[in-house]
Amino acid sequence: MNDARDTRNARLLRHLLRARARACLKSSPLALAVAAAALAGSTTLAFAATGPTQTDYVNAANDAANWILPARTYSGNRYVEEQEITPANVATLKQSWKFQIPDDSPIETAPIVWHGTMYVTSAHDDVYALDAKTGSLKWTFEYHPHVLAFAANRGVAVMDGKVFVATLDGHLIALDADSGKKVWDVVGVHDTKNSFYTMAPVPYKDKLLLGASDGDWGGIGYITAFNAKDGSRARRRTVW
Repeated sequence: MNDARDTRNARLLRHLLRARARACLKSSPLALAVAAAALAGSTTLAFAATGPTQTDYVNAANDAANWILPARTYSGNRYVEEQEITPANVATLKQSWKFQIPDDSPIETAPIVWHGTMYVTSAHDDVYALDAKTGSLKWTFEYHPHVLAFAANRGVAVMDGKVFVATLDGHLIALDADSGKKVWDVVGVHDTKNSFYTMAPVPYKDKLLLGASDGDWGGIGYITAFNAKDGSRARRRTVW
């Protein structure tokens, strides 16, 4: 009896998802998860956030609902074709909400927005997940790095349900996008006494690209590709 019911539920779920896709409904992952949980008779619901795919990154210029790369696209030009804000109405813009980052150092983060959540960082590598509509805080990841030269963090990357942040003491850290809990933490630089990170990781396919900072005192720069799954090094290229 249960097997027959499960089969009917599975068919109904597939029909529902196909119908929603054909209608091009802009439904959130949460709505689909609610439907799946109800059809399966589940009493619990997990926020299974899936990060942007490579297709999402390549087509980022066409996505008005999200901002998934620091400069919007891989081209890095920050160009937006939206027409809602014009020279005629720009003076009427008003503040919708404000979130105070508790850090006295300059804030250089590029906000990343994915499915209604905004991710920002402090100069000392703390990560904040905010409701993009209201500014309310969802979670905080606090970090206390050893600062070698100056405090600066330019933001995070989001992929595969994780948020990735590179730190002032040369670590690359993966956080669960829903809870902010640490998933893995690796030392990314080869010389922790002289090298550090300030840039936002660049997501590409299943990799994260990072360039180390050490040129202020004559160091040789290098770019490393890390596997997003576990933080292991995939390759490294020296930049002269």
